[in-house]
Amino acid sequence: MVAGLFLRSFQASQHVDVGFDTSNIVVATFDMELAGHDATQGAMFWQRLLERINANPDVQVASLAHKLPISSRSQWAVADSGVETSDGERHGFLLSFRVVSTDYFATLGFHIVRGRGLSAEDVAGTPRVIVINETMAER
Repeated sequence: MVAGLFLRSFQASQHVDVGFDTSNIVVATFDMELAGHDATQGAMFWQRLLERINANPDVQVASLAHKLPISSRSQWAVADSGVETSDGERHGFLLSFRVVSTDYFATLGFHIVRGRGLSAEDVAGTPRVIVINETMAER
């Protein structure tokens, strides 16, 4: 009975609207630490892998992300600095984030509405970049 419920839940999950087109998307995960690589070796591996994938003429776009879009989130608690509401309380919010490569939004079919997306110049040692959704921008 449990297997039947699991199978039914799995089948239903295949039809959930996740907010982007999941057809023709391939996902692979690698654990660099488990493979015995340090952070520098891991970063070099990811860069070479992305270059090789993008060199394939059958690939339209490829990107990297530390978490999948619908997986558990990495979050920061953020307080609105100096902003008080009508009830006199300060309110904050949770900020979910992903560490991604430059073509992440193109891979998912998302379009930047205002500002800019990520570029190859956004690397360690340069000012950090953040891309937010419209809901966050309206806050």
